[in-house]
Formats: sequence, C-alpha cells, structure tokens
Amino acid sequence: MEDIEQLDDVFNENLEKYKRFMSYYNSREKYLSTRWLAKLKKSNATIEDRILRNRFIKYFLINQENEINIFNLEPFKALPENFNEPLTKLQHILPKDQSADINSTGHQEVSNIMELFNRLPDEVQTISCPRPYYLSQ
Repeated sequence: MEDIEQLDDVFNENLEKYKRFMSYYNSREKYLSTRWLAKLKKSNATIEDRILRNRFIKYFLINQENEINIFNLEPFKALPENFNEPLTKLQHILPKDQSADINSTGHQEVSNIMELFNRLPDEVQTISCPRPYYLSQ
C-alpha cells in the first residue's frame, strides 16, 4: 500500500515543476490548467484519488517537458462536460496504457514517447529528414 505522505510529496514536487511552464500559456490555456490543478489539489480523499491525481499531474508534466501543450489537444482542449464529477469519472481521458508506464507514485518506468507522438496532430507527425549523402548518389 502506498504511503499517503509519499503520494502527497510526489504530487507537490510534480506540481511545482509543472507550474514553471504556466508562464508560457495564453489566457485560455492558463484558465484550463488552473481549473485542472484546482481539481487535482482537491482530489485527495482516498489513496486511490491520490494515485490518480499523481497520474494526471505526471501526464501534464511529461507532455510539457516534451514541449507538447496538451491544452491545445483533445481531450484537454476544453473542460469535459462532467468536469465537476470526481476525478475517477475522468480517468478515461488519460492514455490507456499510462498505468503500465507510470507507477502509482508517478515515477516513469517506461518511455511514454510513443504515446506522446501518437497524440500529435497529423501535420506535426510528418518529419522530413534529409537523405544522408552516401544514399543520394
């Protein structure tokens, strides 16, 4: 069983890291991010809530560290209709395989880069690379 204090420490550490990126957001993105953070801060009634809260903040942080602003991508582009419901009702918007990739304390165990790449808009996924000189002859 996870230690509540450890889960809270991990959340607070990731929250502080994530907040550094908020200065780059426009007003709409700041609004969305602030609403999500307020919801995550309040989601601490049970250990399961804390674990899920840590998954969300870690997902936000990983994306931002990889220069992906999730508040410009679905499903985070707008608040879900059921946003006022408990966080457990919103769990489905996290990537399906994230629970296998990140343990409950939020530490990354396996690279999440393919999931991040798959969430990019189609026009960004096409990366052109010049052919090496020796192949062009």
